[in-house]
Amino acid sequence: MKLFILFTLLATTCQAQTDTSLLSVRYKFSHIKDTTKPEEVYTENMQVFVGATISMYKSADKEMFDSINNAALMQQYKELEGSMNLNINMRDRKIASSSVFYKNELTKTLSVLQNLGQKYLIESELPTIKWVITAETKNIQNYTCQKATTIFKGRNFVAWFCADLPYSNGPWKLGGLPGLILEAYDPNGTVKFMFTAVTRVSQPIEVPKRVAKISPAEFNKLLDMRENDPEAFFKTALSSSNTSLEGTITSIKVDTSKRKKLVINNPLELSKD
Repeated sequence: MKLFILFTLLATTCQAQTDTSLLSVRYKFSHIKDTTKPEEVYTENMQVFVGATISMYKSADKEMFDSINNAALMQQYKELEGSMNLNINMRDRKIASSSVFYKNELTKTLSVLQNLGQKYLIESELPTIKWVITAETKNIQNYTCQKATTIFKGRNFVAWFCADLPYSNGPWKLGGLPGLILEAYDPNGTVKFMFTAVTRVSQPIEVPKRVAKISPAEFNKLLDMRENDPEAFFKTALSSSNTSLEGTITSIKVDTSKRKKLVINNPLELSKD
């Protein structure tokens, strides 16, 4: 009997890490990271694959950008002409978010997959967001939506959710309303998640298992290395990857001469709470 219970618990745990999407929701994300330069707005197309119990939020642009960047890198490699010194041009790289967020309603966990040449998984409790739901409504692309407000991660948010799409989910870490969030933004307009499309999609969703688990502090150290010592970072990334370049490069030079130093005085998360 105990063995049966143990098997059942193990099976439930395994199943809790996989799901199949019911729909895909796309958003245009915009973020003014430096409030002293409000004209410089970072934008990216994002999407949420919503399942019955697990959702996956990621960049909709990353695959295309990765293809462009990899093609440029391989072209540089072809132009080495016998030299084993690789010059990586950082000025023209197209950057997209590599973070993938998994919300698991069964286990109440938030898992964030990060890729810095090697994949890492950061796990935490699924955040509980205290919303204030109002009676105000508006129409978003023929969907009737209701207004809700909250303070999350130190930032004020206004969200518009659609009860006709009965999924307690939304972009990024946002969710917990009686309907899908189609829009969310801070009142001063420096952060916006704006709905663009929804489609019915059946696609497997699986929280990665065979990846290194890492703490937020350890991950931040890797980010610092990429920013402050990119040559060491790329050397580490190439040596730990399965790329055909491994073992053929003796030195790496990263060109950051015209790369602007990124100033962020308005991070997406203003606090840890």
